[in-house]
Amino acid sequence: MAESIGKAGERRAVVWAETAAERRVAGRTARSLAAAGWCAEVTCDPRALTGPLVFARAGAWLRQHTPLTIPEMPGLLALGSGGGAEWERVLRRTGGDFRRWRKAIPFTPILHISDAAALAGELTAGRKIEEALTRLARSGAWRVVRLAALDAAFSQDIRALQVVTTIQTGGAEKITLDLAEELNRTGVATAVAALGEPTRLAYPEPPFFAGPRRFRAGSPEGRAAAVRDAALEWGADLIHAHLLRGTDIQAIRAEGLPVVVTAHNAREGWPAGLISCRADLILACSRAVERDLLAAGAESPVRTVWNGIVPSAHEPNARLRAAGAALRASLGIPPAAKVLASVANPRRQKRLDRLPAVMALLPDMHLILAGAVSRGFEAETAALRGDFEKRGLAPRTHWLGAVEDVPAVLAAADALISVSEWEGLSLAHLEALAAGLPVIATDAGGTREIAARHAGLRLLPVDADAESLAAAVRESLAAPAVVAAPFPAAFTRYTMTRRVAGFYKRVLAPKPSAHDGRRTLWLVTNNFSTGGAQTSARRLLLALRERGIDARAAVVQENARRPTPGRAALVAAGVPVFAAPPPETADAAEACAAVLDCMDSAEYGAGGRMVVFWNLLTAHKLFLADALWDWRVIDVSPGAMFYSSLERYFLKPRADLPYGAAAEYGALLSGVVVKFEREAAHAAAFLGAPVTVISNGVPLPPLPRRERKSGSPLVLATAARLSPDKRLDQLLAALRLAAPELPRWKLRVAGGTERDHRGHAKELRKLARGLPVEWCGVLADTAGFLAGADVFVMISEPPGCPNASLEALASGLPVIATDVGGAGEQIIDGVTGLLVPPEDAPALAAAIVRLARDPVLRGKLAAAGRAHVAERFSMQRMTGAYEAVFFPGRE
Repeated sequence: MAESIGKAGERRAVVWAETAAERRVAGRTARSLAAAGWCAEVTCDPRALTGPLVFARAGAWLRQHTPLTIPEMPGLLALGSGGGAEWERVLRRTGGDFRRWRKAIPFTPILHISDAAALAGELTAGRKIEEALTRLARSGAWRVVRLAALDAAFSQDIRALQVVTTIQTGGAEKITLDLAEELNRTGVATAVAALGEPTRLAYPEPPFFAGPRRFRAGSPEGRAAAVRDAALEWGADLIHAHLLRGTDIQAIRAEGLPVVVTAHNAREGWPAGLISCRADLILACSRAVERDLLAAGAESPVRTVWNGIVPSAHEPNARLRAAGAALRASLGIPPAAKVLASVANPRRQKRLDRLPAVMALLPDMHLILAGAVSRGFEAETAALRGDFEKRGLAPRTHWLGAVEDVPAVLAAADALISVSEWEGLSLAHLEALAAGLPVIATDAGGTREIAARHAGLRLLPVDADAESLAAAVRESLAAPAVVAAPFPAAFTRYTMTRRVAGFYKRVLAPKPSAHDGRRTLWLVTNNFSTGGAQTSARRLLLALRERGIDARAAVVQENARRPTPGRAALVAAGVPVFAAPPPETADAAEACAAVLDCMDSAEYGAGGRMVVFWNLLTAHKLFLADALWDWRVIDVSPGAMFYSSLERYFLKPRADLPYGAAAEYGALLSGVVVKFEREAAHAAAFLGAPVTVISNGVPLPPLPRRERKSGSPLVLATAARLSPDKRLDQLLAALRLAAPELPRWKLRVAGGTERDHRGHAKELRKLARGLPVEWCGVLADTAGFLAGADVFVMISEPPGCPNASLEALASGLPVIATDVGGAGEQIIDGVTGLLVPPEDAPALAAAIVRLARDPVLRGKLAAAGRAHVAERFSMQRMTGAYEAVFFPGRE
């Protein structure tokens, strides 16, 4: 697949990108070449190497972006220097002319070749680029020279440019600078650009800083052009915008740059045009802000990245305690006095005007107010000072203004109070909790999300009156032990940065080709071992592939070197299956990153691409659904175990995912598929996502001949793994009740023993003592097993749409089943089989006796059951239903 950047008619360049990592940074190289006048095509196909062209490795960018002119000379191979000691040494020896150079060609990020077919031939033969260039140079057929205009920098790591309005003191500005610092530590090279001058105290300029002088243009287009130039110089893959207006964001995107935007505040604090800016991704600083963005009709995809701090910078230690004591002393606060702190720049939404009434009810407390006054709020701040004075509170009120050492302020305090009308997610709250202080705060923005993960935050209604606030302060100070809990990892700078870096990778992931109508489906599951769910998944993948869909799979619980038979069978049939690192060797985040890398390595057409979760571990499905906002995502896992696993997960959710309820997971999905009608309403209420009912389908085999010999035992059969959830103990109990009334019989049980349930398998064998039971283990020949049976008996727990009973019906067997889950849709009582209530051994025993004694009824039920499967549970019907859900709108 090829992607082009540039204008029609421009000279041709190729950006070579083979891996997922290379494809993510290929846009950087293509934009750099386009700025020099070359139309760049991203490819890894040697057939694209024809005629004269510039050949660039993904991740390279030109050191100068003036128009790039190359002499038209047959047999010319012009190399750009990649810099570094090796190139300096080579240039000293050759002067840039490689005619007599017989050693290997050094690493070359960008080159020009007058006839690329020669290079294509070398690469097609399997040679690496350096080897190919060296062979061409040694052949004597090429004039090999260094061309300074092709000199380039190179990195395959993602590079970002943080663009913020100013770097004046404030929460959003601090997040911008902290993010840049931490990203540089974690392998994402990051620079900062500030478009304007600060209006209050500014933070120190970071390394790799582009100041306001570069961005003085009066129009969004002019500023965007300056941002583009800074991005080209830095080699940025994307722009991360903070506090920018929508017009600026749109103008930057019009320059061909991917743009990520952080929404740092609640709706009232959004920059103009944020909703309609059509960024590649908006990162909300809290779930509350994300909900507001979606409710307002944001035209960009949205995900939450909680603000994060470095807790250790605020944790009490000897230095901070001394600094706090010194600050108290300098303010004249008695050592034994209780101190309440407010850390907020005085602005209307902070509602600091409510604090005088609160302090009037706390006569023994002092208040420290820390925060710079922004331009335009001087009069309001003066009025607030006057209110404190009128109430006689001035001696207990201490105004610090702009503060550089916030940890010292918190060390001087005993509690933090915040009475905001609206917030994004307050850094002051986090810093105070890290300092071990109780926090009394109104329920604004993401404050509730902090309270859910730290007991030290006392949440009050936004309209709480002074009496309620003062009472909460007194109660919090009387019970300070609640703040001793560890600081939540969810709100650390490390977690924030790791999440942002992950989203950068997703924004830079290759997009589908508009020239290719292919449809692609990824099915992600735990494993392809034995079991009904795994069998259905395999059948579906193969059937979809026959319909022309590029069906692929990934597993998260299999060893890459030791495939299960099911996985091996899929690969042999032409379905690629990627094995992610399993849980015993990798965390869910690492495993999902590997799955996403594999997905990014594939090529996609405009016909649609989607991912389906099929009995997938909860954390894995959350990570993947969170990352794939521009894919259709369908969960086909619902069932009893699905709901219980989600409920268990949300009792202790992961720190690196901001989801706290099943409905929040459901909001990430395009839809949900359940296997039987009874489950649809529950799934819709539980997840809040669109629900479709698709029953399992099975092949309809030739009807086997069953001729019972006179005197031979009646063969009862069941198929289930030997695990507690299959309830085989109930079947054995029913057979023990039925045994005195049965003709000669035996029970054959097909199913393997699960590793974690060997003790249960032993217990089942004890329960079966004295009964004619054969334990058949895992079957290689299901058809033969069913052909040798007379009646199939199934305990339908946990509920679902079991394949075992469908396969029995398709094989022409009468089926007895407990009426759980989808069994009632397969077994029409008295027509296609017999249904009995769950956990009712006498009823199950009576049904077994009834069929054992009535061969005519067995035949009637068997014939009707097979016809029912052919009409309602065919593979064709199931596959067509899934195709319609996966790729809607196609005929």
